[in-house]
Amino acid sequence: MKKALAHNYPAQTVRKPIMLRVRLVSGLTLLGLLAGIGLFASRPAHTVGGPVPVTVANTSLAVTDADAARQAVSGALILTDSASSGTLFTIPSDKRLVMETVSITGDRFDANTYTIEVDTTQGGAFRQTFLNLLPNGAPFPALTQPLRLYGDPGTQVKVFASSDGREAKFVAVSFFGHLVNL
Repeated sequence: MKKALAHNYPAQTVRKPIMLRVRLVSGLTLLGLLAGIGLFASRPAHTVGGPVPVTVANTSLAVTDADAARQAVSGALILTDSASSGTLFTIPSDKRLVMETVSITGDRFDANTYTIEVDTTQGGAFRQTFLNLLPNGAPFPALTQPLRLYGDPGTQVKVFASSDGREAKFVAVSFFGHLVNL
């Protein structure tokens, strides 16, 4: 006779549900494996019709680069005690100049203020722009000024430097911008 467990269930009765769970898990695992193999099994390739001819119309328009009309440009000039003015840039006759930034630096100013005048011709009219460099005790004062100055084709951008009566050893003026095709 079989020995009963502490709770008076026969041993075989307890094993049946455990064996049923083991068989169920094994069966589901096998079913999952078969489904995975079926998903990744090779299938015949589907064929779509051959190449389709395409006709392109309205090809008379030329494709151009929109940024080709803007050419980056820069220029620099050093003004010394003996030369307090000069030509910063000569604009080509088929372009318009757009100055976007002017930078100024100097060497050991004795002056309280130093004024840089940038002269351009815009629309046939003479334009003056004044930039003041204040040393504030710095040995190499500097200024970078974003702006928008235009220059007509075939003209020059002139720079003049002046102080409140005393001179600097040198003043360097540079600009950055672009040329526009006319």
